[in-house]
Amino acid sequence: MALTDMNLWDPNVKLGDLQLMAMASWMNQEEKKAIEIKKLIAKEKNEPLMIRAEPSDPMALISVHQLLANNPRSAPKYINEQA
Repeated sequence: MALTDMNLWDPNVKLGDLQLMAMASWMNQEEKKAIEIKKLIAKEKNEPLMIRAEPSDPMALISVHQLLANNPRSAPKYINEQA
């Protein structure tokens, strides 16, 4: 950005500072993101992968869900505590 009439104030100097601050902030965030990704990759190598099995009978799962929706007190205790 360049302005033609710069007798009183030159904004180009300030814009350069803003661009440098934005770049420094972006680089800092990229460094933090890289550290977090490295932690996740290391964690994936050491922990087993959770795989959810497909239900053998989807209608049984649907009926249990409808039962719990109609009568929440029939749910196990730990489900009621989270709500």
